[in-house]
Parts: sequence; structure tokens; C-alpha cells
Amino acid sequence: MLLFFSYISLSAKQTLKFKLVDQYYPLYYKNKEGKMTGMIFYLLNKWAQDHHYEISVEAIDYLDQSKIEDDVVYLGLTYNSDLSEHLYFKNEIGKCVTALVYNSKENQKITNPFLSKEFRVGVVKNSIYKDILKLHGHIDNVFSFSDTQQLFSALRDNKIDLIYGSYKSLYFLWHIYFDPSFLKVFNSDYFYSFGIRVAISKKAVNELKSLDIDLLSYMKALSKSEYASFKELDYLFNLDVGIYNDYPPLSFINSKGQLSGILVDLWNDLSREYAFSLKFVGFPKESIKLSLDDKDISVWGGIIEDNNILTSKIYKVTDPICMLDFNFYLTNSRNSDKILNSQIVDFHLSGIRLDKNTDIVNNFADVINNSYGFIENSITTNYLLRLHGYNNILKFKDLSFKVQKPLILASNIRKLQLVN
Repeated sequence: MLLFFSYISLSAKQTLKFKLVDQYYPLYYKNKEGKMTGMIFYLLNKWAQDHHYEISVEAIDYLDQSKIEDDVVYLGLTYNSDLSEHLYFKNEIGKCVTALVYNSKENQKITNPFLSKEFRVGVVKNSIYKDILKLHGHIDNVFSFSDTQQLFSALRDNKIDLIYGSYKSLYFLWHIYFDPSFLKVFNSDYFYSFGIRVAISKKAVNELKSLDIDLLSYMKALSKSEYASFKELDYLFNLDVGIYNDYPPLSFINSKGQLSGILVDLWNDLSREYAFSLKFVGFPKESIKLSLDDKDISVWGGIIEDNNILTSKIYKVTDPICMLDFNFYLTNSRNSDKILNSQIVDFHLSGIRLDKNTDIVNNFADVINNSYGFIENSITTNYLLRLHGYNNILKFKDLSFKVQKPLILASNIRKLQLVN
């Protein structure tokens, strides 16, 4: 099937040919009627208009390395050993996580398949999946298929036991082609994050090789309403993310009453890269510090590590985002011996009157003018100084009071636990 878009060319350039390889949900995929659809057509439309190109878009099931065309831009490929000598892999158009899956309708009992090589694993040809399995010592039990539909047919017909590939794409395409039963996922060491890319022949002209086809930046630049308008989002994962609602610039409620900040921007970027829907749930930092297990969310999207999270029965720390430096800052005020402690990290300073109840963020002007000093992380402190217009008003007292605490991610083991 050939899909063609035409625009008025301002520079009389020849038509630029794109070919979509196999299927990659939600960017491009065949619907139940066999029509190729998806989010990528809107992005290509925007890109072509901005760069004054006429483009044609064709879908192909499989790219044979002997049939690579020098004047075509291929979309949807991954780095792999078979194609790397023939193609330049360029911009990412999306990201995915690999997973090992099997048909949950089958009654066979699969415990840990990679303790044994008797299980037959299917992958799509010319993809990174086969390379990953080979690195783990799996060669003879890995079978390649030209496209995702053939891969699914082999799994349905019991010609293979498992599939290894992009979990997001496999999950939704299985529902489109077969039945609504879920594919089961193994919790194993075979999860990898990888990029779906633009690829161009190494024999292409230099103009084509140097072309910047950064469709992912177009995805990130979409407004919330534009992004929400894609029907594919109705079937994508909707992740509820817990964050602070009063801890700028990490995450806080802005003047428009919306959650904002560094972590909000980070999660919004991730949602566009990996294609999932987001729902932010904000909590006061004092509430998070008091308890986590009384709150029901899927992921904590950036909170300070403390004893609550380390001893939680519901949430498990997955990864650190970064380290935060908590420091003891002196003010220029000398009319008070009071020091305000961070509401996040407890400093124990002997012989000093420590206020543990005052919120430094909401009372920063008073803290600067009427306290001897305060304890807070450097990122928040610098933000508050700029916000209130205080320049060179603070200095460190003693670096021995400096404490580093990780800003971490933590997942709900009841909601996100994978099937073993």
C-alpha cells in the first residue's frame, strides 16, 4: 500500500521517499482492516511542511539487505549486526523496552526459559533482538521471521514458545490481530531500552545522509491537546506518577494551578519517547515524609530516599535519578539563633535551637530576614534565591554539615509486578 502526501515545495526539491519497515505501535501499524495508520503520519506531515519537502510514504513488511535503496529514508529499524554495514542509523523516532512474552492461552508451564535452551524463541529478522539473545548465548533456539504478523502466527500455531521484541508494540498488535487475551511477560534480565531509528543507505548522496529527520523532537513539541488527540493513546499505558506538589523546582503547583517543575518536564519527555499516558498525583512533602504506604499510586516519580521508602511493604526503590546536596546555609540576620531544618532531611545539631516545623519554601523571605540559618538542598535554595531576588546573601558555614540524599524512583509492586 502506498500513502502519499504532497506539499507545495518552496525549493523545487524532488520527492523524498520514506519507507516504514514492519510495524511499530503506536507510530505506525495495520488496523483490523489492514490499513496502515498511526501517529507518525502527522509527524511526517509537520516535518515535511517545515522543511519544504514533498514526500511519499510506503509501508513494507521486511527490509532485505540486498534490496536497500540509496534514495529512501527507512523508518522503524534498530541497530543490528546484519544491517549496520549497509545503513547509517540516525535519529531516534521512539523508544521501547524489550520483553520476553508468550501466549497466555496456552497451558504449557514455562518457569525460567533461559535456564534451558529447549524453548524456541522467535524474533523479527534484521533487528536488535537476535543480537541481544546471541550475546546471552542463545543461537540454536532462536528463530527469525520476516515481520511481526508472521511472528505472531508462529506463536499462535505453537511453532515457537516465546517471542522476544518490543513489549509495547507486541502487546497491542497481538490484540489487533488475534484475541484479547494478554501476552504474559517474564521478569528476567532480558529487559533493555532501545531506540527505533531513521536509517539511510551508506551509498546515499551526502544531502540525504546529512538530513536531520528528528521526528522525536516533533513528538515532544506537541501541545497537550495535540498529543491527547491521538486515538492510539486510548490503548496505551496510563501511568499515575506520585510527586511533590510543594518542592520547587523539582515539582510544585505553579501560578496556573498546574503541577510543574523539573520532574514534570522529565516525565512528559519520557511519555513522548516511550509513548504512554501520564497522570500526575501531587502530595505535600511533609505528607510523603510521614508515610508512603497509605498512598496508592503506580510510581513515585522522584522523591527523597528515606526510611519510609526503604521499609515500605508496597513500594520498591528502582533507580536513583540524581544526588541532592543538602547544606547548612547562614543568613545575614543576626537577630535570631533559630535554624530551620529541612522538612526532608533531619539534621541533628547539638546546642542549636532547630525549628523542624516551618516550611522553608513557603516562608523563604521570613527565613532570610529572621533566622540565623537554614538547611535545604542546593537546587531548591538557588531557585528560591533567584525567585526572591536575593544575590550573594548566603554563604556556607561548614562543609561538614553537608549531606547527600538520592532522589529516587519507586514502583508499586502490587500494580507493576511482572508475571514470573
